[in-house]
Amino acid sequence: REPGIVPAVYQRSLKWPVTVIGQWGSYLLHSEGFKLFFERWENGNFEKVAFFDASMCITAMSSIKNFLLLGDLRKGLDFVQWKEEGMDQKRTLRRLS
Repeated sequence: REPGIVPAVYQRSLKWPVTVIGQWGSYLLHSEGFKLFFERWENGNFEKVAFFDASMCITAMSSIKNFLLLGDLRKGLDFVQWKEEGMDQKRTLRRLS
């Protein structure tokens, strides 16, 4: 092992290139082109808990409370809302504008 090289804790191959990655609360968010995925770290592995089909290739992301602003160079912005409801942990991500 070379000095200064940190071994990977977790590694996985994906189908498409990742264009945005970030953390929101206890979730890891990443986009693969037009899809935004929400994942949670459980039992030493990332488990997908939700996804969102955007109308654009996501290249930028910002969060405000339970809202996300998703951006693309050509098609503009999407404003979406995340909700977790009740005891059954129903998760909803909907486009507002």
